[in-house]
Amino acid sequence: MNNTYASISNFGPKDVDPGANNPLTYCVNSGTYQQFLHGASSANFGPDCKECQMFMSDYCAQGWDGYCDIAAQNGNISLPNQLLGCGETVPNIYMTQGNILLRNTAARKYLLASNGTKQFRKFDPNVPSSPWIYEIEAPYCDGPLINEYAVNPSLIDDDPVMNRILVNPIIAVDLLLNIYKTMQKYGKLSQLQNTKLGAYFQFSGLKI
Repeated sequence: MNNTYASISNFGPKDVDPGANNPLTYCVNSGTYQQFLHGASSANFGPDCKECQMFMSDYCAQGWDGYCDIAAQNGNISLPNQLLGCGETVPNIYMTQGNILLRNTAARKYLLASNGTKQFRKFDPNVPSSPWIYEIEAPYCDGPLINEYAVNPSLIDDDPVMNRILVNPIIAVDLLLNIYKTMQKYGKLSQLQNTKLGAYFQFSGLKI
């Protein structure tokens, strides 16, 4: 009679709890609940850590959803933006982690060109199935990171990231000015007429 029992190698799923290894459970949750899911070592991770800033900005750039809404409500102001490249300047204001997420999401979403390179690493090196995350680093330690940002004029009015930024543009005024100059450089600035972003530029005294 053949043995019908499953072998130990095929018994149960390969990943005991795939959901628990999702970076969202590190970056949206915090405290005791997070450590219950991932163990005491997860205390090094949390909504304000560099790994979460990297993961969430890329995640939300690909599609803003309810998790992004929750993360954008993080009012902690004790830690800086850890994704700024060499030579990047930002408004001298107290940025909440939620505002940092919004700015970094825009920086990922609207990036057109860069002189930097993507440096990849595992989100959590202790978890084999953990996804890859990246940051953009300048080509030389003493050289500035030079990025160009641009938007699609036909889609920008329905863009959830830009619409949130325009409510409080000071948090990404450097990116907005960069978008203006890049669109002007490539002869596409006039296409922003009759858009909310174009109206912001005109309100700021910039010609479209």
